[in-house]
Amino acid sequence: MVPPVPLHAPRALPTTWSPAWSPITVPHEHSLLRGARVGGRADHGRAAPAVGLPRLAGSPRAVEARPARRGLTAPPRVRRSSRCRLVGGVGYVVAVAEVVFRKLDELTDDEVYAAYAPPEPDWLRVNFVASADGAATLEGLSGPLSGAEDKRVFKVLRARCDVLLAGSGTVRAEGYGPLVLSAERMAWRRSQGLPEVPVMAIATRTASLDPASGIFTEAPRRPILICPADLPDSRVEPFREVADVVAVGTGAVDYAAAVAALRERGLRQILCEGGPHVFGDLIAAGLADELDVTISPKLVGAGPMRIAEGAPAEEATPLRLRHVLEAGGNLILRYVRGSSDE
Repeated sequence: MVPPVPLHAPRALPTTWSPAWSPITVPHEHSLLRGARVGGRADHGRAAPAVGLPRLAGSPRAVEARPARRGLTAPPRVRRSSRCRLVGGVGYVVAVAEVVFRKLDELTDDEVYAAYAPPEPDWLRVNFVASADGAATLEGLSGPLSGAEDKRVFKVLRARCDVLLAGSGTVRAEGYGPLVLSAERMAWRRSQGLPEVPVMAIATRTASLDPASGIFTEAPRRPILICPADLPDSRVEPFREVADVVAVGTGAVDYAAAVAALRERGLRQILCEGGPHVFGDLIAAGLADELDVTISPKLVGAGPMRIAEGAPAEEATPLRLRHVLEAGGNLILRYVRGSSDE
């Protein structure tokens, strides 16, 4: 048993991540125990619980929280978060386990790639940006809400996927062109045994797109058009020369069937970039495994839609917060499916 580590001396604990991107706590300036996991409850005046540490290089496997020095008092109440209990009271606080907080500019590209490693071979993640007051667009577009900080994660997510899925409305509004990556991103993909670029998949209810546009004709890999099976042949046929057509659903795209069709093609890691109606349909179908959302430090006001629109889901999907990255006032959040009570 390692000796207890005083709560007021967190700097004694190593803070270097392991290659597996081990969890680190949300910081509190007076009482940071990096990666602490609460083993039980403690009330004011009683002994603080034993806690365990994530696997950080050289760190002990267990420590015990002790009273802080005089003048270093914890907040009066700390709410439960993630998969552990937070304990608050005068003199005691234990921060969350399995939630990482870091500044993005402190991370290497390899660490950012590792931060977004998918937990399963078949995984569907959705990436959005939203204003601080919940708007999905500014002046009708998501681009003005984004910035260089957000784009760094945006590009990593694209590099990690097998297929990039976007709705036709988003493709038109945001001016999507052929799906290409930088030389560095392509080199990373080659090092992982992946093709140099992902496949582009466009979901559309009406096929109201131009088959002569660059997203089709200049694509480095043959794109996929996903549409309802009952669309007239006259609407679909022009696309067969420039894309593979996946026709599923009646009157609307059947996203469960579409996702199954993509995975049958070996495209198992799916990144969806919207738009809101596509995300709403994925939620309603129970297909979203992960939400990566950047909260932009802007107030947009009333009017714009949320990041999910369309048919309501039968029930809410519980999510677990995996990490928080901060960059330029943006909060870059990663949520994965699963209850915080698990």
